[in-house]
Amino acid sequence: MTDLAAHLGCTIGTVRKWLSDGLLTGRQETRHSHHWILYATRETITRLEARLAKARGRTTRVHPRFADELDDHTPAQPA
Repeated sequence: MTDLAAHLGCTIGTVRKWLSDGLLTGRQETRHSHHWILYATRETITRLEARLAKARGRTTRVHPRFADELDDHTPAQPA
């Protein structure tokens, strides 16, 4: 789990969410450490990378009610 998170550049929590959502498959060891062993094909990794890229490309939207307040606090652009 940590190796996949490091490879993709995301958190372990994200990988766990994908596992619980069924985007990844795996099994947990029955011995003391109870590590997760995940199964991810190259296609799965490519799909997850695209999912991360889409999420990282999002921009914050401002509710129209607050847009004027943000405009008042925007620093002046040099001419």
